Order: sequence, then C-alpha cells, then structure tokens
Amino acid sequence: MKRFVNPVPQFLKSNGDLCSAGKLYFLQEGTDILTSTKAIYLDAEGASQSINPVPLSNEGRMSNVFGEGKYRAKLYDSANVLQWTRDIDFDAESAQFEEWNSQVIYSEKAITQGSDDYYYISEVDNNKGNDPTVGASAQYWSKIALIEFFNADKPGGYPDNAVVILNGRLYASNTANNTNTTPHATWDDLSFNNAVTGNFSATGTITAQNITVSALKTSSTARASTTTVSPDPDLIVTGLVNGGYYHIQARLKWNDNSGGAANGLRITLDSGVDMFVQSITYLRALGASNATSDSTAEYNFNSLLAGSDETVQIDAIVRLDGASTSVSVLWAQKTSSATNTTIKTGHISATKIG
Repeated sequence: MKRFVNPVPQFLKSNGDLCSAGKLYFLQEGTDILTSTKAIYLDAEGASQSINPVPLSNEGRMSNVFGEGKYRAKLYDSANVLQWTRDIDFDAESAQFEEWNSQVIYSEKAITQGSDDYYYISEVDNNKGNDPTVGASAQYWSKIALIEFFNADKPGGYPDNAVVILNGRLYASNTANNTNTTPHATWDDLSFNNAVTGNFSATGTITAQNITVSALKTSSTARASTTTVSPDPDLIVTGLVNGGYYHIQARLKWNDNSGGAANGLRITLDSGVDMFVQSITYLRALGASNATSDSTAEYNFNSLLAGSDETVQIDAIVRLDGASTSVSVLWAQKTSSATNTTIKTGHISATKIG
C-alpha cells in the first residue's frame, strides 16, 4: 500500500505566499537563459507538446506536465520576479521528501528536508511554522538519517560522520571528502563482528554500554615446568574500548594431575598493556582460598582433591588504560613440575559498565 500524494499541488512564492498567476519555466539543463526552453508535454506519450513557460492558475496550480531527462525549472510570480530555481530529472524517481515550508501543516510522522539538507520527522500533528533546523523546534521535529550504500565514485567523497553500508556492514567516515574504499583508516567500522570458529571472538570495537563480549574454551590447554603466567589461548575477550570500565567474569575447570598439591595453579587477569583494577575476587567451588584484591597480582591455588577437577571463578571491575582493548586470563603452575597442570574448559565475559 502506497501513500497518497497530492496530484494538484499549489506553488508558493519564496515568502510562503501563494504564487497566484505565476509561471514555471522548463529550461535546458544547466542554463538560466529563459529562451533556452526544453520541450515538455501534456501527456505521458509525448503526443501533445505543452506551452513553455507553463502558466499557473489563480490558485497557484498548473496543468499536467510530462518531460524526459534533466531540466532546470524556474518559478516566476505574476510580476515576473524569480522565486526559485531547481534542477530536476523526470527520469529519476520522484522525490519523497520536499523542503520544509513555513506555510505547510505537517502531520505526525511526516518527513521533510531542512535548509541544512538533513531530514526531519514530525513529532506532532498540526505542525506549522516550526523550522526543524532551529533548536527551539526540537519538541516538534526529530532529525533522522537516511543511510546510503557506499559509492566509490561519489563526487567529492563522503563528509565527516557520513554513514554508509558496504558488504552488509556499517561504516562511519571520520574525515571530510572521504574517497577511500572501506575498510580503511578513514572509516570506522560500526558493525559487531562475531566470528564463530569453535570459540567466540569479537574483533570489532564495542562502544555501547551493557554489551557483553564473551569467549568460550572448549578444548584443554596443558602446561608444565613453568611458573611464569601467560595468556590462555582461548580465555580472551577483544574489541573492548580503551578507557572503558568493564565487569569481567571468568570460570574455568582445572586439574593438576599430580595426585596431590605439588603443582597447583597460579592465575591472574591482564590486558597486555595497562589495566587499572578497581576490585578483583578469586573464588573456588571447594572450601577456602577465596581472595579479594585491588591489583593484578597473581593468586595461587593448591589442589584440594588429588587428581580431580576443580573450579575457579574470577570476578573483577577493571578499566582499560594505555592502548588496551582486550582482557585475558593468564595462568601457570604454582610450583614448577614436569607433571602437567591443565585447564580443561571455561569461559570469560566482559560487560561494559562505564
């Protein structure tokens, strides 16, 4: 179902008054010479040519006009004073949103184009005389964006903050006159990347709050003869925002396979660059060895059940400093041993809270 469009519009002068008994010239493309008219017609088949300029009635209306290709249109009032000039294309789709006019009464949800070339949607009925480009009219209009598909041949390129679609992804230009093809440093990728290859990883930058990025560990990692912690290959969340505060939660299943407490587990969180830790808590499902800290100092666990799987949880509030955009679980053996300490499964998540 399509919206009704007024088939008998009235033409207005530049001051908003009715252009009674005016006339509309249809000229060759790019010219302002009134004698350089271009043929227009009274019917869609082009059988009957129309007079040019087209006279307007006392009500500011004109008869049917058909054309082919591009024209320059000029509206004159009854005193032969130019009111406006527009370049038009009869072969293009009709414009859906006309320029805002102070004399038009807009209904709720009506869309118009402001003098700043942005589009606005009316928030109320009987909306008249409220210029959408003026701050005081914010209660009557909301600015909206129409997203276009990326065009590598766009004349002059894209302005700063322009948003486009390319290959199903959203990009925002961060420079003026942007003629570069994405992906490029002059375009910010606004899309959320979630590539699932056994483990879940986020490689885009997640800027919104309350968005959770997580990673799942589904295969075991064993380490022996080392007490130097290093990142687990799976327990890492990426695409975080430098300077952002995050609630980090991690849970993992480990086993030191020693039949006793010889190996143990040394564990911590780190961003690989700079990270301010507001609070961090280590919990285990069995008994003691809970700990709370305000640093990324490594924490040691001994095995409580010889040769059995045990669970460790990490709960932390951190801020990513420096160039940090990721958080990892780092671990090693508590006591160096040729017998493996193994993290079998687990997950880590980061929720942006500030």
